[in-house]
Amino acid sequence: MNLSPGIGRELLRDSLKGVYTSSVTDAKLKSYAAFGQLNWHATDKATLTVGLRDTNEKKTNAISQQLDRAGRPLTIANYPGSTAQQLAAAQAIRDGRLATPAFDFVDGTPIDDKNLIAWTVSPSYKLSDDVLIYGSAARGVKSGFIYFPNGFVPGQQSVTIRPERSLDFELGVKSLLLRRKLQFNLNLYETNVTDYQTSISYISPIDGVTVLNRWDNAEGVKARGLEYEINYSLNRALSFTVNGSYNLATFENFQITCPDLAVSRICDLSGKQVHGAPKHQINAGVDYKVAIGSAFAHVWFNDSYRSGTFLAGSQSAFTYQPSYSVASGGIGIGTPNGKYELALIGRNLFDESYAITRGTYGNTNPVSWVPGEGRYLGVRFSARL
Repeated sequence: MNLSPGIGRELLRDSLKGVYTSSVTDAKLKSYAAFGQLNWHATDKATLTVGLRDTNEKKTNAISQQLDRAGRPLTIANYPGSTAQQLAAAQAIRDGRLATPAFDFVDGTPIDDKNLIAWTVSPSYKLSDDVLIYGSAARGVKSGFIYFPNGFVPGQQSVTIRPERSLDFELGVKSLLLRRKLQFNLNLYETNVTDYQTSISYISPIDGVTVLNRWDNAEGVKARGLEYEINYSLNRALSFTVNGSYNLATFENFQITCPDLAVSRICDLSGKQVHGAPKHQINAGVDYKVAIGSAFAHVWFNDSYRSGTFLAGSQSAFTYQPSYSVASGGIGIGTPNGKYELALIGRNLFDESYAITRGTYGNTNPVSWVPGEGRYLGVRFSARL
Protein backbone atom coordinates (compact mmCIF):
# COMPACT_ATOMS: atom_id res chain seq x y z
CA MET A 1 0.00 0.00 0.00
CA ASN A 2 1.25 3.51 -0.84
CA LEU A 3 1.83 5.46 2.38
CA SER A 4 3.32 8.56 0.79
CA PRO A 5 0.35 10.96 0.45
CA GLY A 6 -1.11 12.96 3.35
CA ILE A 7 -1.27 11.33 6.77
CA GLY A 8 0.29 8.20 5.27
CA ARG A 9 3.58 10.04 4.84
CA GLU A 10 3.63 10.80 8.56
CA LEU A 11 2.86 7.13 9.32
CA LEU A 12 5.67 6.03 7.02
CA ARG A 13 8.11 8.33 8.81
CA ASP A 14 6.98 7.27 12.28
CA SER A 15 6.82 3.53 11.54
CA LEU A 16 10.48 3.20 12.57
CA LYS A 17 11.03 6.54 14.31
CA GLY A 18 12.02 6.03 17.92
CA VAL A 19 12.13 2.23 17.62
CA TYR A 20 15.30 0.87 19.22
CA THR A 21 16.28 -2.76 19.79
CA SER A 22 19.48 -4.27 21.14
CA SER A 23 21.03 -7.71 21.37
CA VAL A 24 23.13 -8.30 24.50
CA THR A 25 25.54 -11.17 25.09
CA ASP A 26 27.15 -12.17 28.38
CA ALA A 27 30.31 -14.21 27.80
CA LYS A 28 32.35 -15.62 30.70
CA LEU A 29 35.69 -17.43 30.70
CA LYS A 30 37.73 -19.35 33.23
CA SER A 31 41.17 -20.35 32.03
CA TYR A 32 43.85 -22.33 33.84
CA ALA A 33 47.29 -23.02 32.42
CA ALA A 34 50.64 -24.51 33.33
CA PHE A 35 53.68 -23.78 31.21
CA GLY A 36 57.45 -23.89 31.23
CA GLN A 37 60.50 -23.50 29.03
CA LEU A 38 63.95 -25.11 29.14
CA ASN A 39 67.13 -23.93 27.43
CA TRP A 40 69.87 -26.54 27.15
CA HIS A 41 73.29 -25.24 26.11
CA ALA A 42 74.78 -28.41 24.70
CA THR A 43 78.00 -26.55 23.74
CA ASP A 44 79.11 -22.95 23.60
CA LYS A 45 77.62 -22.77 20.12
CA ALA A 46 74.63 -25.16 20.23
CA THR A 47 71.42 -24.54 22.20
CA LEU A 48 68.15 -26.46 22.37
CA THR A 49 64.98 -24.71 23.56
CA VAL A 50 61.94 -26.75 24.60
CA GLY A 51 58.63 -25.32 25.82
CA LEU A 52 55.24 -26.75 26.85
CA ARG A 53 51.89 -25.21 27.81
CA ASP A 54 48.73 -27.03 28.96
CA THR A 55 45.52 -24.97 29.10
CA ASN A 56 42.05 -25.87 30.46
CA GLU A 57 39.17 -23.53 29.65
CA LYS A 58 35.54 -23.24 30.64
CA LYS A 59 33.35 -20.85 28.67
CA THR A 60 29.72 -19.83 28.87
CA ASN A 61 27.71 -17.34 26.86
CA ALA A 62 24.14 -16.07 27.00
CA ILE A 63 22.11 -13.78 24.77
CA SER A 64 19.05 -11.58 25.22
CA GLN A 65 17.02 -9.44 22.84
CA GLN A 66 15.68 -6.20 24.23
CA LEU A 67 13.14 -3.68 22.95
CA ASP A 68 14.63 -0.46 24.29
CA ARG A 69 12.01 1.88 22.78
CA ALA A 70 8.77 0.78 21.14
CA GLY A 71 8.16 4.01 19.25
CA ARG A 72 4.96 6.03 19.13
CA PRO A 73 1.81 3.83 19.11
CA LEU A 74 0.34 3.61 15.62
CA THR A 75 -3.30 4.33 16.49
CA ILE A 76 -6.09 6.47 15.07
CA ALA A 77 -5.93 8.56 18.24
CA ASN A 78 -2.34 9.54 17.45
CA TYR A 79 -2.95 9.89 13.71
CA PRO A 80 -6.43 11.39 13.13
CA GLY A 81 -7.67 10.93 9.60
CA SER A 82 -5.71 7.73 8.96
CA THR A 83 -7.40 4.57 7.76
CA ALA A 84 -7.17 1.07 9.18
CA GLN A 85 -5.32 -0.03 6.04
CA GLN A 86 -2.71 2.74 6.45
CA LEU A 87 -2.19 1.89 10.13
CA ALA A 88 -1.81 -1.80 9.29
CA ALA A 89 0.74 -1.04 6.57
CA ALA A 90 2.81 1.12 8.94
CA GLN A 91 2.58 -1.56 11.63
CA ALA A 92 3.82 -4.18 9.13
CA ILE A 93 6.92 -2.05 8.50
CA ARG A 94 7.54 -1.81 12.24
CA ASP A 95 6.96 -5.54 12.74
CA GLY A 96 9.56 -6.21 10.06
CA ARG A 97 12.07 -4.25 12.12
CA LEU A 98 11.01 -6.20 15.21
CA ALA A 99 11.13 -9.59 13.48
CA THR A 100 13.18 -10.99 16.36
CA PRO A 101 10.98 -10.67 19.48
CA ALA A 102 12.37 -9.54 22.82
CA PHE A 103 13.43 -12.33 25.21
CA ASP A 104 15.37 -12.75 28.44
CA PHE A 105 18.83 -14.31 28.57
CA VAL A 106 19.14 -17.71 26.94
CA ASP A 107 22.22 -19.82 27.70
CA GLY A 108 24.31 -21.25 24.91
CA THR A 109 25.93 -24.67 25.01
CA PRO A 110 28.89 -24.34 27.43
CA ILE A 111 32.46 -25.24 26.49
CA ASP A 112 34.73 -27.32 28.71
CA ASP A 113 38.01 -27.79 26.83
CA LYS A 114 40.72 -29.75 28.61
CA ASN A 115 44.34 -30.28 27.62
CA LEU A 116 44.71 -27.58 24.99
CA ILE A 117 48.41 -28.35 24.58
CA ALA A 118 50.92 -26.12 22.85
CA TRP A 119 54.63 -26.91 22.53
CA THR A 120 57.83 -25.77 20.83
CA VAL A 121 61.20 -27.33 20.03
CA SER A 122 63.88 -24.99 18.68
CA PRO A 123 67.56 -25.85 18.10
CA SER A 124 70.09 -23.13 17.21
CA TYR A 125 73.77 -23.07 16.33
CA LYS A 126 76.35 -20.26 16.14
CA LEU A 127 78.48 -20.58 13.02
CA SER A 128 80.42 -17.59 14.34
CA ASP A 129 79.94 -14.70 16.72
CA ASP A 130 77.99 -12.91 13.99
CA VAL A 131 76.05 -15.73 12.32
CA LEU A 132 73.34 -17.84 13.96
CA ILE A 133 71.26 -20.53 12.25
CA TYR A 134 68.13 -21.94 13.85
CA GLY A 135 65.11 -24.13 13.30
CA SER A 136 61.88 -24.76 15.13
CA ALA A 137 58.78 -26.90 15.28
CA ALA A 138 55.79 -25.68 17.27
CA ARG A 139 52.18 -26.54 17.95
CA GLY A 140 49.75 -23.74 18.83
CA VAL A 141 46.10 -23.67 19.92
CA LYS A 142 43.51 -20.89 19.63
CA SER A 143 40.52 -21.70 21.81
CA GLY A 144 36.98 -22.03 20.50
CA PHE A 145 33.97 -19.91 21.40
CA ILE A 146 30.18 -19.91 21.66
CA TYR A 147 28.40 -18.08 18.85
CA PHE A 148 24.78 -17.06 18.36
CA PRO A 149 23.79 -16.78 14.65
CA ASN A 150 21.94 -13.79 13.20
CA GLY A 151 18.26 -13.70 14.12
CA PHE A 152 18.69 -16.08 17.06
CA VAL A 153 15.45 -16.80 18.93
CA PRO A 154 14.74 -19.05 21.95
CA GLY A 155 14.50 -22.66 20.91
CA GLN A 156 17.42 -22.42 18.51
CA GLN A 157 20.83 -23.83 19.40
CA SER A 158 23.99 -21.78 19.79
CA VAL A 159 26.94 -22.65 17.56
CA THR A 160 30.20 -23.93 19.04
CA ILE A 161 33.26 -22.85 17.05
CA ARG A 162 35.96 -25.49 17.54
CA PRO A 163 39.52 -24.67 18.70
CA GLU A 164 41.94 -23.72 15.95
CA ARG A 165 45.22 -25.67 15.92
CA SER A 166 48.42 -24.87 14.06
CA LEU A 167 51.64 -26.76 13.37
CA ASP A 168 54.55 -24.52 12.38
CA PHE A 169 58.04 -25.27 11.03
CA GLU A 170 60.76 -22.64 10.60
CA LEU A 171 64.35 -22.47 9.38
CA GLY A 172 66.33 -19.27 9.48
CA VAL A 173 69.54 -17.32 9.84
CA LYS A 174 70.44 -14.16 11.75
CA SER A 175 73.67 -12.45 10.79
CA LEU A 176 75.84 -9.35 10.97
CA LEU A 177 78.03 -8.93 7.89
CA LEU A 178 80.46 -6.45 6.31
CA ARG A 179 82.11 -5.57 9.59
CA ARG A 180 78.67 -5.46 11.23
CA LYS A 181 77.43 -2.73 8.93
CA LEU A 182 74.90 -5.09 7.36
CA GLN A 183 72.27 -6.98 9.31
CA PHE A 184 70.66 -9.79 7.31
CA ASN A 185 67.94 -12.02 8.76
CA LEU A 186 65.98 -14.62 6.78
CA ASN A 187 63.25 -16.99 7.92
CA LEU A 188 61.53 -19.75 5.89
CA TYR A 189 58.31 -21.14 7.30
CA GLU A 190 55.40 -23.49 6.74
CA THR A 191 52.30 -23.41 8.90
CA ASN A 192 49.36 -25.82 8.74
CA VAL A 193 46.15 -24.75 10.47
CA THR A 194 43.21 -27.06 11.14
CA ASP A 195 39.69 -25.86 12.02
CA TYR A 196 40.60 -22.32 10.92
CA GLN A 197 38.19 -19.83 12.53
CA THR A 198 36.77 -17.38 10.00
CA SER A 199 33.74 -15.24 9.19
CA ILE A 200 31.90 -16.20 6.01
CA SER A 201 28.93 -14.93 4.00
CA TYR A 202 26.08 -17.17 2.92
CA ILE A 203 22.61 -17.00 1.40
CA SER A 204 19.70 -17.15 3.84
CA PRO A 205 17.97 -20.56 3.63
CA ILE A 206 14.67 -18.82 4.41
CA ASP A 207 14.31 -16.59 1.35
CA GLY A 208 17.21 -17.77 -0.82
CA VAL A 209 18.23 -14.15 -1.49
CA THR A 210 19.40 -12.37 1.66
CA VAL A 211 23.16 -12.37 2.28
CA LEU A 212 24.01 -13.17 5.90
CA ASN A 213 27.26 -13.58 7.84
CA ARG A 214 28.34 -16.18 10.35
CA TRP A 215 31.42 -17.64 12.01
CA ASP A 216 32.56 -21.10 11.00
CA ASN A 217 35.54 -23.47 11.00
CA ALA A 218 37.30 -23.94 7.67
CA GLU A 219 38.76 -27.42 7.26
CA GLY A 220 42.33 -26.23 6.91
CA VAL A 221 44.73 -23.47 5.89
CA LYS A 222 48.33 -23.84 4.77
CA ALA A 223 50.76 -20.91 4.82
CA ARG A 224 54.28 -21.06 3.49
CA GLY A 225 56.73 -18.38 2.59
CA LEU A 226 59.65 -16.32 3.78
CA GLU A 227 60.36 -13.27 5.89
CA TYR A 228 63.43 -11.09 5.55
CA GLU A 229 65.04 -8.10 7.24
CA ILE A 230 67.95 -6.08 5.88
CA ASN A 231 69.50 -3.12 7.68
CA TYR A 232 72.57 -1.37 6.28
CA SER A 233 74.49 1.45 7.94
CA LEU A 234 76.70 3.18 5.39
CA ASN A 235 78.13 5.32 8.16
CA ARG A 236 76.96 6.91 11.40
CA ALA A 237 74.79 9.35 9.48
CA LEU A 238 73.07 7.30 6.77
CA SER A 239 71.24 3.99 7.06
CA PHE A 240 68.83 1.96 4.95
CA THR A 241 66.30 -0.70 5.89
CA VAL A 242 64.19 -3.17 3.93
CA ASN A 243 61.96 -5.85 5.40
CA GLY A 244 59.02 -7.82 4.12
CA SER A 245 57.51 -11.19 3.41
CA TYR A 246 56.13 -13.48 0.76
CA ASN A 247 53.16 -15.37 2.16
CA LEU A 248 51.31 -18.06 0.22
CA ALA A 249 48.36 -18.77 2.53
CA THR A 250 45.64 -20.93 0.97
CA PHE A 251 42.52 -22.83 2.00
CA GLU A 252 43.10 -26.57 1.69
CA ASN A 253 39.43 -27.49 1.50
CA PHE A 254 36.79 -24.81 1.97
CA GLN A 255 33.38 -24.44 0.34
CA ILE A 256 30.83 -21.74 1.15
CA THR A 257 27.64 -20.31 -0.30
CA CYS A 258 28.55 -17.73 -2.94
CA PRO A 259 27.84 -14.12 -1.95
CA ASP A 260 26.05 -11.49 -4.05
CA LEU A 261 23.84 -13.96 -5.94
CA ALA A 262 20.03 -14.07 -6.05
CA VAL A 263 20.13 -17.85 -6.45
CA SER A 264 22.04 -19.91 -3.88
CA ARG A 265 25.15 -21.61 -5.27
CA ILE A 266 28.25 -23.21 -3.73
CA CYS A 267 31.66 -21.60 -4.30
CA ASP A 268 34.84 -23.62 -3.80
CA LEU A 269 37.63 -21.56 -2.18
CA SER A 270 40.02 -24.51 -1.95
CA GLY A 271 43.44 -23.39 -3.09
CA LYS A 272 42.47 -19.69 -2.92
CA GLN A 273 44.53 -17.15 -1.00
CA VAL A 274 43.14 -16.55 2.50
CA HIS A 275 41.41 -13.19 2.94
CA GLY A 276 43.34 -10.55 4.86
CA ALA A 277 46.66 -12.19 3.93
CA PRO A 278 48.41 -10.31 1.09
CA LYS A 279 51.03 -12.36 -0.73
CA HIS A 280 53.59 -9.54 -0.67
CA GLN A 281 54.45 -7.03 2.02
CA ILE A 282 57.46 -4.74 1.68
CA ASN A 283 58.64 -1.94 3.95
CA ALA A 284 61.60 0.22 2.92
CA GLY A 285 63.14 3.27 4.50
CA VAL A 286 66.10 5.61 4.70
CA ASP A 287 67.32 7.55 7.73
CA TYR A 288 69.85 10.41 7.69
CA LYS A 289 71.33 12.40 10.57
CA VAL A 290 73.88 15.18 10.22
CA ALA A 291 75.46 17.50 12.78
CA ILE A 292 74.63 21.19 12.52
CA GLY A 293 76.67 23.12 15.03
CA SER A 294 75.69 21.96 18.51
CA ALA A 295 72.57 20.17 17.21
CA PHE A 296 71.75 17.60 14.56
CA ALA A 297 69.28 17.46 11.70
CA HIS A 298 67.27 14.29 11.15
CA VAL A 299 65.51 13.33 7.90
CA TRP A 300 63.73 10.03 7.25
CA PHE A 301 61.39 8.45 4.72
CA ASN A 302 59.52 5.11 4.75
CA ASP A 303 57.22 3.37 2.30
CA SER A 304 54.97 0.40 3.09
CA TYR A 305 53.55 -1.76 0.26
CA ARG A 306 50.76 -4.36 0.43
CA SER A 307 49.64 -6.48 -2.51
CA GLY A 308 45.93 -6.89 -3.28
CA THR A 309 43.79 -9.10 -1.06
CA PHE A 310 40.19 -9.79 -0.10
CA LEU A 311 39.26 -8.30 3.27
CA ALA A 312 36.31 -10.61 4.09
CA GLY A 313 35.81 -14.35 4.21
CA SER A 314 33.09 -14.26 1.55
CA GLN A 315 35.69 -13.12 -1.03
CA SER A 316 32.97 -11.07 -2.67
CA ALA A 317 34.26 -8.76 -5.40
CA PHE A 318 33.04 -5.87 -3.26
CA THR A 319 35.51 -6.83 -0.49
CA TYR A 320 38.68 -6.83 -2.63
CA GLN A 321 41.35 -4.28 -1.72
CA PRO A 322 43.79 -3.63 -4.60
CA SER A 323 47.51 -3.25 -3.88
CA TYR A 324 48.63 0.04 -2.38
CA SER A 325 51.57 1.72 -0.66
CA VAL A 326 51.62 4.27 2.12
CA ALA A 327 54.55 6.67 2.53
CA SER A 328 55.58 8.50 5.67
CA GLY A 329 58.51 10.65 6.69
CA GLY A 330 59.73 13.63 8.58
CA ILE A 331 62.39 16.23 9.19
CA GLY A 332 63.55 17.26 12.62
CA ILE A 333 66.22 18.89 14.73
CA GLY A 334 67.51 17.64 18.06
CA THR A 335 70.30 17.50 20.59
CA PRO A 336 73.54 15.64 19.73
CA ASN A 337 72.87 12.84 22.23
CA GLY A 338 69.41 12.23 20.76
CA LYS A 339 67.68 13.00 24.04
CA TYR A 340 65.36 15.66 22.59
CA GLU A 341 63.94 16.12 19.11
CA LEU A 342 61.39 18.42 17.49
CA ALA A 343 60.15 17.23 14.11
CA LEU A 344 57.64 17.91 11.37
CA ILE A 345 56.14 14.52 10.49
CA GLY A 346 53.81 13.21 7.83
CA ARG A 347 51.86 9.98 7.37
CA ASN A 348 50.31 8.84 4.11
CA LEU A 349 52.13 11.70 2.40
CA PHE A 350 50.59 11.03 -1.03
CA ASP A 351 47.08 10.63 0.43
CA GLU A 352 46.70 7.05 -0.79
CA SER A 353 43.09 5.82 -0.69
CA TYR A 354 42.69 2.33 0.78
CA ALA A 355 40.43 0.36 3.10
CA ILE A 356 41.19 -1.56 6.28
CA THR A 357 37.84 -3.42 6.17
CA ARG A 358 35.32 -4.01 3.38
CA GLY A 359 31.88 -5.62 3.47
CA THR A 360 29.40 -6.71 0.83
CA TYR A 361 25.72 -5.83 0.93
CA GLY A 362 23.16 -7.61 3.10
CA ASN A 363 19.46 -7.40 3.83
CA THR A 364 19.90 -4.31 6.02
CA ASN A 365 23.21 -2.83 4.88
CA PRO A 366 24.82 -1.58 1.67
CA VAL A 367 28.32 -2.29 0.42
CA SER A 368 30.59 -0.71 3.02
CA TRP A 369 34.20 -0.03 3.79
CA VAL A 370 36.28 1.59 6.52
CA PRO A 371 39.01 3.80 5.03
CA GLY A 372 42.59 3.82 6.22
CA GLU A 373 44.16 6.93 7.66
CA GLY A 374 44.35 9.83 5.21
CA ARG A 375 47.19 12.29 4.85
CA TYR A 376 48.38 13.59 8.20
CA LEU A 377 50.87 16.37 8.92
CA GLY A 378 51.92 17.29 12.41
CA VAL A 379 54.61 18.40 14.82
CA ARG A 380 56.16 15.90 17.23
CA PHE A 381 58.34 16.57 20.24
CA SER A 382 60.09 13.54 21.75
CA ALA A 383 62.31 13.12 24.79
CA ARG A 384 64.21 10.23 26.31
CA LEU A 385 64.54 10.21 30.10
